[in-house]
Amino acid sequence: MSTIVRTSMRQQIYDELKHRILTQQYDLGEPINLVSLSKEFSISNTPIREAVSMLNAEGLVVSNLNAQFRVIDFNETTMRELNETAYILESGAYRMCCREKKHVQLANLLEQALEEQLKAVHNNFYDYIFLAIDFDRCFIKISDNDKLLSFFNRLADLLFLSVRYAYQNNTMALEENLDEHKELLAAVRRQDNDQVEALLYHHYDKHK
Repeated sequence: MSTIVRTSMRQQIYDELKHRILTQQYDLGEPINLVSLSKEFSISNTPIREAVSMLNAEGLVVSNLNAQFRVIDFNETTMRELNETAYILESGAYRMCCREKKHVQLANLLEQALEEQLKAVHNNFYDYIFLAIDFDRCFIKISDNDKLLSFFNRLADLLFLSVRYAYQNNTMALEENLDEHKELLAAVRRQDNDQVEALLYHHYDKHK
């Protein structure tokens, strides 16, 4: 028997707006007009405001004192904080991996993620970035800590936007990202923990 999945109007609007933000149908810093959306979708403001509030809680949308919303924009401070947070999460999870001697399992996860990333590098820029973040996510997944993974996943969309912003129209940056991931995989396989830490730091520090 087929399963019917019912989603609320709020969830449908949330999914659509999130897709528009990630695919840059909305530019960074662009205002989100609730009245216009209400007319576009032929619904009341309530589910739209609820959906935008969900995006606000995730950091994809910001609001001012007048309760007006706009897509997040990146400046030196937001980039630094985002990348420092991601580095701290991944390096901390890697230390847990070292204590539990999970280098082989982590290397296998990284290798699978890198293979998928390689398939997309010259085909689909949008997919490539998601797969690049999936590679980074492997450091968190190996910890078997659901709360840590949940926290990283909340950052993933912001990381996607920041990487897309940094790498668009820059094919050399894509190649550099692949090279960094290859170096990380090799260092994990060697169990060269100091080198892994150094590579992770460089991986995120260069975006700041």
